Amino acid sequence: TYNRSGYLSELLAALAPQLTKEPRVELVICDNASPDDTAQVVTSFRSGGLALTYYRNDANIGADANFIRCYEMARGEYVWIFGDDDIIFPGALREVVRYLESGHFDLLYIHSRGFRTRSEIESVPKFSRGIRVFNRPQDFALHAYTGLTFISGNIVRKATLEGMAHPDFHGLIGTNLAQLAWVFSLLQGTPRCAFIMDD
Repeated sequence: TYNRSGYLSELLAALAPQLTKEPRVELVICDNASPDDTAQVVTSFRSGGLALTYYRNDANIGADANFIRCYEMARGEYVWIFGDDDIIFPGALREVVRYLESGHFDLLYIHSRGFRTRSEIESVPKFSRGIRVFNRPQDFALHAYTGLTFISGNIVRKATLEGMAHPDFHGLIGTNLAQLAWVFSLLQGTPRCAFIMDD
């Protein structure tokens, strides 16, 4: 996050009830030296019982480097880098975790949709169209297409990447596409890929 405490507050408000009694998910917030009240927003949610790890950079290191820092700080089997201005629909986190546990995917893409009001978010039905598994990473990439560039749309299995040789992620700093470092690295192997079909 950077200097968008209002958006971050909305995201955390949507996440908080989904993370209650959910020990499988670690929430890490990387604050890119925001000059606004981001730290106070995080403190407020933490005081309200939301379990999280908060890291604040000493200076703004740029979006790419901050994304990489998030990836590096994550301790779980999977990493889902999420933009501060995106929202996880009510109940969606539980479904995503269920898909990951049932399929042990290396790369999971989640279809996104735009919204303008809180009521649009709350009126979204639960996942209904299921998941599509791809046997070839090329087919998965063609299906996701430009969606692969959407940072909040991709979940990667960090445990798989740690066992692979891959380029230094820092090589993409300054491109505004650092999040593709882990996605493309996985696609070069033989990943198990899936696409959550809801729109």
